[in-house]
Amino acid sequence: MWLLVRVGLVAAPIGGVWYVRNVLLGHAWTNLPPAYWQDFAQRSGMQLDTIWIFVTLTGLIAFIQLKKQKQWRHLVLVSLGILAINVAILPTLLSIPKTGWTWQTSWDMINGFREANRRLYAYEGFLLLFGVGALGLGTWPLWRQIPSKLRVGFLLTWALGLPFFLVYFWSFSYHYRLMLTVLPIMLAAIAALLAYLLNLYATNTLRRIALVVIAVFLGLPAPIAASFHTWHNTLDARGVRTETDKYRYANPALMDVVAALERYAKQQERDHLRVLAPGENRLAFFFPTWHIDDETIPTDLEDLNGYDVFVYSVVDFLWRAYDFYPNQVQAWTKIVWEYPLPLTGKKWAMDGPLGLPLPRFLRPIMTPIDDGTFHYELFAIDIHAPYTYIQPTYSEDERIYSTQMQLLGYDVPTMLFEGESYVLKFYWRGGAVPPQGDYSIFVHLTPPDDPTHILAQADGGFMVGAYPTRFLTPNMIFQDRRILHIPNNIDIQKAVLRVGVYDPATGIRFPILLEDGQSADSLTLQPILTLEDK
Repeated sequence: MWLLVRVGLVAAPIGGVWYVRNVLLGHAWTNLPPAYWQDFAQRSGMQLDTIWIFVTLTGLIAFIQLKKQKQWRHLVLVSLGILAINVAILPTLLSIPKTGWTWQTSWDMINGFREANRRLYAYEGFLLLFGVGALGLGTWPLWRQIPSKLRVGFLLTWALGLPFFLVYFWSFSYHYRLMLTVLPIMLAAIAALLAYLLNLYATNTLRRIALVVIAVFLGLPAPIAASFHTWHNTLDARGVRTETDKYRYANPALMDVVAALERYAKQQERDHLRVLAPGENRLAFFFPTWHIDDETIPTDLEDLNGYDVFVYSVVDFLWRAYDFYPNQVQAWTKIVWEYPLPLTGKKWAMDGPLGLPLPRFLRPIMTPIDDGTFHYELFAIDIHAPYTYIQPTYSEDERIYSTQMQLLGYDVPTMLFEGESYVLKFYWRGGAVPPQGDYSIFVHLTPPDDPTHILAQADGGFMVGAYPTRFLTPNMIFQDRRILHIPNNIDIQKAVLRVGVYDPATGIRFPILLEDGQSADSLTLQPILTLEDK
């Protein structure tokens, strides 16, 4: 017992330093989810794989020993315990993903990176508790046969492991801060193992020395490998000296992100920002007083409401892993680079009607960063930008296509030269009923009196298909840019643009309501265009 107290006094400051740090900074001592059973962080059999192997092997060894000792009642308890634990864990541990079982599935399961198809059901949780209890009662005779000192070592190790398992199953798995609770476990386990082996095998000085040499030889590669960067730079006079330098040496892209966030906060005259960085859990260490959300996986605009900056990196992997691909936010991260970027010192690009600034939902605050290992993009968020109306150069008084899409207007040139390409800008607004599919828009250059004679065209989905029309939610205003190339040798001088919406799967055009109350399958735009030779 005194051994337990002494080791506990040594280990407690190590395990508790993170919580003390939180309290000193005015934070809650820890951040546990308010609803454990509703949180997807609740573990399934997939996250119990290592423990399942350990418990199953322990149960099988106990089964063999109890059978030898003819402890039949305890043998039944151990059998029930193993059965209950396997029934509780295996359905989610061995769940087959939608894409089928591949070598990558097996590798992910071994590494603990594969998410199960669901959480544990309540009855599986009860079976798990029952199995652990039955296994504990069944192995009690064997436990009593273990030497007292070794029992103390086991109890000490598992007692020190309690903080780790509590936090692990409570939503913070694989987080760096867990090392502060894992460290005492490792120290206690290594100390108990060495003490046991020394007493068991080292019956003389020579064997004791040999055992120490072997232990050092086996253990030496681990700290060298784990501390390579620090060790290397300590010997190198040109090496890094600060934690920031160490991170920049090992992960320059991450430190560029940190620097960009610091610059942006300074530009905005803010002492802290609300940052959404799905899957990137290291930013909180550089900005301990900021709100850094690394857990939320955004899929639509409203998911980014309340945040100042969106960090695009690991989230692409998460979208695909959870079958959230494609989605509204993902589409925006792609098309944002298709629009003109603002000039230095300007917030928005002068890309709106008549050269006015046009707000965007996502605005890059740095160029993409890629160091060969990590890729980052940073976007300032303006949740109101997609709903901001700017009068187009030519207004169409909200032409409605099948109640799903409204054409508010457009910016088009009135004089075209053969052999040149022109940017056409169309402003669409989502109708009361969002588009039910991914539709295409056709833009045809034709003679004024012959809609079937197509001189040039620019067809396809929004932004060359990068933004599916089904993401055009009610009242969202979307600027669709198209490139129209004018061929050579056109034999007419006047032309018009005709615009319509159609389903690419069937080719059926959507009707549009005209001013006279009639309907048509396309809209003839207002200006008569003049075609000129070069």
